[in-house]
Amino acid sequence: NINNSTALSSFLVEYICAKIYSGEFDYDTNVAGQSGNSLIDKLIREGSVDAANALINYFTPEKLNAYMSAKGYSSTHFESPISAENASGSYTSVNDIMALMQNIYNKSRLFPYSDLYKRMRQSNVNSRIRNKLPYETAVANISLAYSDEMFDAAIVHAPSGNYMFIALANGFSDDGTAENTAMADGAKALFDKLGN
Repeated sequence: NINNSTALSSFLVEYICAKIYSGEFDYDTNVAGQSGNSLIDKLIREGSVDAANALINYFTPEKLNAYMSAKGYSSTHFESPISAENASGSYTSVNDIMALMQNIYNKSRLFPYSDLYKRMRQSNVNSRIRNKLPYETAVANISLAYSDEMFDAAIVHAPSGNYMFIALANGFSDDGTAENTAMADGAKALFDKLGN
């Protein structure tokens, strides 16, 4: 398991989709004085920690954990909001993130997954996985950074075929530039290795 609370932001995407689909959540739902639509946009397109935390507080870690367990994400646990002092109790795993991204991709033509997937394609977080890929490459990603944790998970629509790339960083003490660069270099190296 990986104690990287920023990676939990990706699981909010599927949870939100499930709640919209069941009618338990709506784009107009008021969450801490903001619309659900606004927070979804800030979470996905901007990588906003504040938006992630507002949604975690609204849904509650208990309900999120019950959903994760029911969906088979057995190595994923929400302890608290991402920016909280005890966020170190939150964790996930690369296998769970891979399964999550596969689920989102498989449902990407079905509403509301199609809408959130479109927002992932329009993400403004370009400093990590997207950074060194060719401009015309379509990428659907969700990314977050807070304190000394950083996360980016992407579905890359490449000429050789679609694939996933996931990157996490923990424990750095600078502004994250080295980690951003490492994620970008790794994503480009895989892109090239796959013959694109």
